[in-house]
Amino acid sequence: MIIKDGVDFESLDDEPVKVLFLIAAPDTKDNVHLDVLSKLSVLLMDEEFTEQEMKDWLKNSLKS
Repeated sequence: MIIKDGVDFESLDDEPVKVLFLIAAPDTKDNVHLDVLSKLSVLLMDEEFTEQEMKDWLKNSLKS
């Protein structure tokens, strides 16, 4: 979920949180959620990716 104006979530940098993630994965021995977290963390370290995702989401949400 992307929150346009952000929300206070007591972040370490005291900045409003603009992106929240919910990962729904089964409780299995292969720990699928760890693979998802790993891939997500790599993507989020890329500032160009996160900025473009935010722009795309805002553009799409305004169409509704």
